[in-house]
Amino acid sequence: MKPKVVHIISDLGSGGAERSLFKLAESNLANTYDFSVICLQGEGMYSQKLRRQGINVIALNLNYFNFLFKLFPLALYLYKVRPQIIQGWMYHGNIAALIGKYMLFAKPKLVWNIRHSLHSIKYEKKTTQAIIYINKAFSQAANLIIYNSSNSLAQHNKYGFAKSLTSVIENGFDETIELNIMARNELRERHKFTESTVVIGHVARFHPMKGHEVFIKAALTILEINPCVEILMIGRNIDWNNADLITQIPKDYHHRFTFLGEVENAAQFMNAMDIFALSSLWGEGFPNVLGEAMLLKIPCIANNIGGCDEIMGDTGILIDMPCSIDKWRAHLTDCISMSSEERSTFGKRGRDRVITSFSMDRTQSMYDQVYKQFA
Repeated sequence: MKPKVVHIISDLGSGGAERSLFKLAESNLANTYDFSVICLQGEGMYSQKLRRQGINVIALNLNYFNFLFKLFPLALYLYKVRPQIIQGWMYHGNIAALIGKYMLFAKPKLVWNIRHSLHSIKYEKKTTQAIIYINKAFSQAANLIIYNSSNSLAQHNKYGFAKSLTSVIENGFDETIELNIMARNELRERHKFTESTVVIGHVARFHPMKGHEVFIKAALTILEINPCVEILMIGRNIDWNNADLITQIPKDYHHRFTFLGEVENAAQFMNAMDIFALSSLWGEGFPNVLGEAMLLKIPCIANNIGGCDEIMGDTGILIDMPCSIDKWRAHLTDCISMSSEERSTFGKRGRDRVITSFSMDRTQSMYDQVYKQFA
């Protein structure tokens, strides 16, 4: 009988942690371990995909008002499955995994997965600050805490998280993600980008931590002086119905912005981009979207937070924090002024780094070692 691993996560939407869990669950490890997933809130785009592969997914639809009531179906499911390992994903999932462990008489091993940098807790919402504090207070209860970047590990240790029994497992990337010329041409034709258009791309859900305001202000200074530049933005709530977003863009420039909203396979749409920007201000652990942009050979500019420096090394442009509109304008201008051949050479170095250092096989092997240790 295969060892049972129950993963607990807030939902299976389009975020980086959700995608990493999906990739892990659909990998060859599913032949060795019996995976199942508990979503604390709703399900999300990856739920049906996992079910089609025979992986059980349940949603508790939990909120602050029904939390105590929902502990019963959580306990019932864990008692039925009797897992050898309960793995929490992110702060909320970690707490639920902790509670789940102590609901069972035969105590499973508890693995926490922290995918967030902790540059400064003051930037977080009060509720998130409380959740992080609870994680810290009970971090000794975990048999292992996995971080997805060395920077995140150091920051959490400094904040007071348990320093023993920790591991760093960076996100793995699928090297089959590569520039698709046919997709690129089709996307650019669909959105009326000409051959000479330089498309600056940005992929992130609409949230203050993602730095949309800084990026948009910097982009507007570029658009004022360069008629050949267009902006392509992807992510949850990145659409023209989002008043908080569109009020940041003067009407005269609306036609220079293309919003695609939340998409299932962002990398497919990133084929249209010539430059990729990651403007997050805090919270990033080891951003998947940055690695995927590098696999597509897109020159990358990113704020130096979380694990961005670990991913990019010297293959992209890192903006020291605190960032500014002037810094972003200067670096975007540098990239725009490159020829397409220079950008291609720049981007190739990024792809080579991801394939060499952060393969999916490497990440899966490291998780396999964890599960073998505890199962």
